[in-house]
Amino acid sequence: MPINNFPDPFVATCFVTDDLLFVNLFHNADLSHHHFFYSRSSRALTQKTRLEIDCNAKNFPFNCFYNAEFNEVYSFYRQG
Repeated sequence: MPINNFPDPFVATCFVTDDLLFVNLFHNADLSHHHFFYSRSSRALTQKTRLEIDCNAKNFPFNCFYNAEFNEVYSFYRQG
């Protein structure tokens, strides 16, 4: 576990298509958020983004989901 007695994950994912996966993660050591798309068929990462967030170590992605109507991925963070 990254944080003792705190079992929640630091990574959230959702499928955009049957082949395309959105990955959303928080790197605790430098308090940075990373997200990207992963193609299962080509095993390629695209649209890699890194953001430094002014927060504490317990702020990480809790869930995410794809909205097909607007072609958008929504991410929800735990704030602690």
